[in-house]
Amino acid sequence: MIAAQVPLDFWGGYVGYFGYEVKGELGGRYVHDSDLPDAFFLYVEEFIAIDHRAEKLYVVTARAPSSTRGKQGPSMLLEKYLSLGKSREDLGRRCASAQPLHVVSSQDKCQYLESINQALRYIRDGESYQLCLTNRLEMQLEVEPLALYLELRQRNPAPYSAYLKLGESSILSSSPERF
Repeated sequence: MIAAQVPLDFWGGYVGYFGYEVKGELGGRYVHDSDLPDAFFLYVEEFIAIDHRAEKLYVVTARAPSSTRGKQGPSMLLEKYLSLGKSREDLGRRCASAQPLHVVSSQDKCQYLESINQALRYIRDGESYQLCLTNRLEMQLEVEPLALYLELRQRNPAPYSAYLKLGESSILSSSPERF
């Protein structure tokens, strides 16, 4: 399908993120480290877009029709997507029979309550007018990230969900708001 015919806002281009850590590069005072790059972008020429409301799937190639590199792309993308059904079935079976996960929080209850108090101080001091408190949760989970994302999407069909495979890392997002 020609990109202009896809009823979506994205037709291809750069996709990625700027991490919160970038603020340290821009003079921010309150920074922390991450194991992930501060920023990561990739140029997307082929992708699958799913319109959940219309219940349509689009395999989009944002390349010139004369490009020889993209001739096999759309069918290979669709094949990979269709093969995910098996991965999701495997994930469902493993989740149903799995032992409870050991989840480690970056902050305990007392630390999190102190974070709330610190946020209120920043607001009172005029350092910020809005804050988003986060608490990192970590667990060991051996599962295909895309299959996990599709399960997450099914359980929480948030309007701004996304899956990005960025090298060795994957980002799974299920957000009710744009970031």
